[in-house]
Amino acid sequence: MSENTRRSLIDALYELISEGKKVSIKSVADRAGLSHSIIYNRYPDLKCIIKDEQVKQTEQLKRDSDIAELEKLKIKLSEPVI
Repeated sequence: MSENTRRSLIDALYELISEGKKVSIKSVADRAGLSHSIIYNRYPDLKCIIKDEQVKQTEQLKRDSDIAELEKLKIKLSEPVI
């Protein structure tokens, strides 16, 4: 599954949840404009989709945190030593 397809899937899932609509593989596929078989090939159920997104968000937060920490170190290293 391409990243664009995965992103469409996740966006559709968030939209349905925020609208209070029934969430199923079929409803997510319909909203994302995807075949439900494409989703089932990668995810056996909705829990797997949500878990995958949680893992991806956690990884992104870790990367963001690492980048922020590196920026702080870069600033400290550029300060004159007294």
